[in-house]
Amino acid sequence: FNANANTNRGMVSQILFNLEGVTAGNAAATAFGDVKPTDWFAPAVSWMAENGIAQGDGKNFGADNIISREQLAMMFFNYAKFKGYDVTTRADLSKFSDTSNVSDYAKEAMSWAVGTGLFNGVAGKDGSVTLAAQGSTTRGMVAAIAERFCKNIIK
Repeated sequence: FNANANTNRGMVSQILFNLEGVTAGNAAATAFGDVKPTDWFAPAVSWMAENGIAQGDGKNFGADNIISREQLAMMFFNYAKFKGYDVTTRADLSKFSDTSNVSDYAKEAMSWAVGTGLFNGVAGKDGSVTLAAQGSTTRGMVAAIAERFCKNIIK
C-alpha cells in the first residue's frame, strides 16, 4: 500500500471512478493531451471530466501530478455535488494560520471539507494545525479522507 507515498490526480480519479461503480468505457474520448486512451486511468479521467468532477488546465489533466490537498478537497466536493449530496456545510477556516494559502477556486471546497470532517488539518511540530492546502497528499491521507467521505457524506 505504501501509505506514505504521494498520490497523483490519476489515482484519485480512479478512486472516485471505482467508488461510483463505473465500468471502464471508451477512454478515447479523453480531451487531454497528456492522457492516452491506453493509460490505466484514462476511463476514470474521461468520466471525471465529463461529469464536472475534475478538469485540467485547458490542455492537460495532469494525471501524473501529485495532488494537493485543495485539489483533493475540490474533487470530493464536486463528486458530492454530482451525487446530489448536501454540500452546504461550511467551516470557518480562519482558525488555521495558513488560510491565506488556499487558492480562490478551492476556498469553498476546503471550507466544506473541514466542516464535514473530511479534513482535520495537519499538525505541525510546534503544535500548530494548518490546512496545508498546497501540500501533497499521501495515499494514507486519501484513504482516511475516502473513509470519512463514506461515513460522513454517503452515510
